[in-house]
Amino acid sequence: MKHNTNTLGYKLLSGRLKENRIHSEQLNKYLAGLLDADGSASFTFRPYNGKCTLGITFNLTQSFSNDPDGTLLKAIKDYYKIGAINYRNLSDDNSFSSIVVWTMSSADFLKLFNLVGKHLRIKGTHWESLVWLYMELKGTKLSLNTREEIRQFSKCSRKNSSWIKRPKHLSYAWLAGYFDGDGHYRFRKRKKFVKSYGKECNSNELCVQVSCDYNDKKIISKIVEDIGGTFHHHKDGHLVWKLALGKNSSKYALKLLKQMRKYSCLEKKYSVIVDMIQFHERLPAETKQEQHESVSDSPISNN
Repeated sequence: MKHNTNTLGYKLLSGRLKENRIHSEQLNKYLAGLLDADGSASFTFRPYNGKCTLGITFNLTQSFSNDPDGTLLKAIKDYYKIGAINYRNLSDDNSFSSIVVWTMSSADFLKLFNLVGKHLRIKGTHWESLVWLYMELKGTKLSLNTREEIRQFSKCSRKNSSWIKRPKHLSYAWLAGYFDGDGHYRFRKRKKFVKSYGKECNSNELCVQVSCDYNDKKIISKIVEDIGGTFHHHKDGHLVWKLALGKNSSKYALKLLKQMRKYSCLEKKYSVIVDMIQFHERLPAETKQEQHESVSDSPISNN
């Protein structure tokens, strides 16, 4: 990973994070954001003499297009020393591994929840409910009717899930993890014909965007409250939040992007963040040049 030595991602992947407890807690927050985006925990039922016992299954999945070779998940697994990494083929001919999955046992999931549960902003109360019911019924032989009741309990818990304690502000480390999971950094530079100038000009599109389930509207509202942006209902039923990072928001964009650069652990998104920062740091000179060009190209008044 091409992170410099001041970034959380570099410290995680190089193993240097273990030397600094402050950075370790920041990683817990980052991981909570990533879990809120892409993590999944649910009950599992193990057959036992005509009945079943309760367990918890956990998955954190990343595509190879997002995390090539599973570099990030392998580093996280090695740091926390819990769970296992699996590769799954999605192609028909099994010619390549398409996704990497971090899985773990019920006991390991309890350890993970103790570390990140207080930092979860979407799945906090849901996972807390799973842990509570699991501890209540651990080792108990359950009937088929009880199993169905537990499934309904889990569905209702997820639908109404939220943070365990309302945060005063969302931490940048959590935001970086959430954006690495469900977010998309868009940085597109292109030429666009402007009629008023009668020529092609630079048209730069910079934004960060998140698509999430409608039930998670609460966290989107909190993101808007903390860092701005707008959201709308997509036709497929999802919520889409967007924050423009163009020239008109250069000061705030730099503040946000530099924090994301500090905490982002996915090289693919980290590199886009770096490109955006470099673009904004060149803005004063570029803006002056564009203003000069527009004045020179404007028609001379006859008055």
